[in-house]
Amino acid sequence: MMTAISTIWAVLSSRVGLAAIVAIGVWHIATNQAEERCDVATVRAELAIAQADLVAAYKAENKANKQAESLSITTNRYRETVDELEAKLSQRSDRAACRMSDADVRSLLDIDAGEH
Repeated sequence: MMTAISTIWAVLSSRVGLAAIVAIGVWHIATNQAEERCDVATVRAELAIAQADLVAAYKAENKANKQAESLSITTNRYRETVDELEAKLSQRSDRAACRMSDADVRSLLDIDAGEH
């Protein structure tokens, strides 16, 4: 058994053995650095995707806020038109209040155009 160990030691301590040990060490370091670069590239790619998702989310939020504001304005305009018609109808006599004139109908049909 001592012969095997002494033989291995003789090979490892020779110039060829030392060169092999150095080569293996360099290869190991280079492999680790390559893996780290790959890991960094992966993290950067994932970060870029997350940033793009965040930008898209902010744009969607802004769009939703604008749509909500637009709907609020439209709803208020509709409410004003209906309230005006209700006020006009309430000023008529009881029997006439039950009948809508052509102008009354047109004001409701044209509610999207903002006419009343």
